[in-house]
Amino acid sequence: MNKQKSYHVIINFKVIGIGEMPSPRGTSLIVFFNGTLDKVIIYLMAMSDELPKKIENNILYFSLKSQNDGISILGGLPPILCLPIIRCS
Repeated sequence: MNKQKSYHVIINFKVIGIGEMPSPRGTSLIVFFNGTLDKVIIYLMAMSDELPKKIENNILYFSLKSQNDGISILGGLPPILCLPIIRCS
C-alpha cells in the first residue's frame, strides 16, 4: 500500500516592537497540521524572509540571500528545519 502523507500549512509573521523602531524585530512560524488535523508541528523562525516560498514535489523551498535551497519532507517532517544560511530552527 502506498501511503502518502499530506499536510495543511500555515505561515505567520509578527512584527515585535513599539512604534517606529529603527530596526524592527519579528518572529515567524511555520505550522503543519497532518491530513487528519490531529497532529501539529510548529517551527519557529526569525524574520519573514526565512519562511518557505513554496512546496513542490515534497520539498520546502526557501529563497535566502539570493540563494535557493530546499528541504525534503518526503519521509515526513524533520524535528528541526536546518538550512546553513539560517542555521537550525
